[in-house]
Amino acid sequence: MRLLVLTPDPPAPPTKGTALRNYYLIAGLATQHTVRVLTYSPLAGEVAGALPAGVTVRTVPAPSRSLGRRLRVLLASTRPDLADRRFSPAFGQALREECDRFGPDLLMVEGLEMAPAVFALGAEGLRRSILDAHNAEYRLQAQAFRLALAERRPLAAVYAGLQALKLARFEGECLRRMRAAIAVSTEDAAALERLAGRQPLRLAVVPNGIDCTLWRPAELPPAEPPVVLFTGTMDYRPNVDAVDWFARAIWPRVRRVVPEARFVIVGRAPAPAVQALAHLPGITVTGAVPDDRPHFARAAVYVVPVRFGGGVRFKVLQALACGLPVVSTRAGASGLVPPVREALVLADDPVAFAEEVVMLLRTPARRQRLAALGRERVVAAYDWSQIWPRLLTFVDEVGRCG
Repeated sequence: MRLLVLTPDPPAPPTKGTALRNYYLIAGLATQHTVRVLTYSPLAGEVAGALPAGVTVRTVPAPSRSLGRRLRVLLASTRPDLADRRFSPAFGQALREECDRFGPDLLMVEGLEMAPAVFALGAEGLRRSILDAHNAEYRLQAQAFRLALAERRPLAAVYAGLQALKLARFEGECLRRMRAAIAVSTEDAAALERLAGRQPLRLAVVPNGIDCTLWRPAELPPAEPPVVLFTGTMDYRPNVDAVDWFARAIWPRVRRVVPEARFVIVGRAPAPAVQALAHLPGITVTGAVPDDRPHFARAAVYVVPVRFGGGVRFKVLQALACGLPVVSTRAGASGLVPPVREALVLADDPVAFAEEVVMLLRTPARRQRLAALGRERVVAAYDWSQIWPRLLTFVDEVGRCG
């Protein structure tokens, strides 16, 4: 089949969550189909990094939005903020041209923010589309709303609550009108099925995966003094909340027992709230780095203090594949299959979370046992070689159904 994949950013290089998923899904699809990518890039025609063999790409300049426009959408529009994030008339025109020239059998819509371009094609485009829901977006905002209410942050609660309502309406419409959908986890799949209502939803679960030949245990010993590590895109709200909560509610308890320990936050575009954490004792904020893996190689413990979100987090898969013991909230471990969840240490209370981190820092033998178990189970369940067959089977079924 001919597949046209719509992505919000270039899928190469695969250095962050969205690009990682898109790159490896495209690589899997390209083993059996003809794949072309339409995406945004800072400059039209430019894509940094190598794409999978045989894949061609067309780029459109990325749109920009002023704060005033965002506020108008927030206050006056029935559409969620996300629906305006990645749409421009130029992209819509490029999409129509690709449909005419390339003649795709299916459109792979990578993320809800790409859906407005397909809506502009009308019923014909929607009937050929598969929505790859990188998150159940309304669910993420509903979780953020409940957390903001519990912490008495009224402005954050109002924003998240409004977005959750708008997203539920928009996401539900996409699911009902497109041919099929893909979810990243069984939890997200259940949430999407609720949005679809009574209409049967053609849906598959295709989780995020990991290339276990690239992400593997280091031969170097952990750094001294010991490093506790967190990685991610650091202007993404769940990540910002996670490191802020860990740094202020958990880290001081760890430092009281292991004063020499260091907390290292690695990731691009740190928000001001994240940058401010670098002033706290024992905390380093690196910003963007060429490659995360050297930081995984020298860490003693990986933490996932995430309090809201969904899907299967690449950071957890990367840490386990690198042979690191992981301490996570239950929200941070959501979406993982039970055998892999069992390889994590779970704690939701700040005191319990700190105690688990301290225990691992002080007990090398326990770190090694958890590291070996995590590596073994993530290879068995989440290596891309295990995931591509279910993706290809589902796409073939959707293509045949017409």
